[in-house]
Amino acid sequence: MRVPRRTRAAPSRTIDGTAVVIHTAMGEVSMLNEVGTLVWQSIDGARDEAAIARLVAEEFEVDEPTAARDVAAFLDELAAASLVEFAE
Repeated sequence: MRVPRRTRAAPSRTIDGTAVVIHTAMGEVSMLNEVGTLVWQSIDGARDEAAIARLVAEEFEVDEPTAARDVAAFLDELAAASLVEFAE
């Protein structure tokens, strides 16, 4: 299972419960929604993708397969933007 970790190109802060992520290479700032903020805060280099999906399923009362699919898609987007990388 993939273990995401944030890259150095992605400094961030959580302000009023919203994660604000700066993509330094592109000069862009992203404000994440509630689910994205939980996922972002859970990316610690230790939790794997399945553990993050379980957190999302518990917090937002969705079934685990849906949470797993959505978390995987979001992590893929973050990786494509060079904001996270994966350890196996």
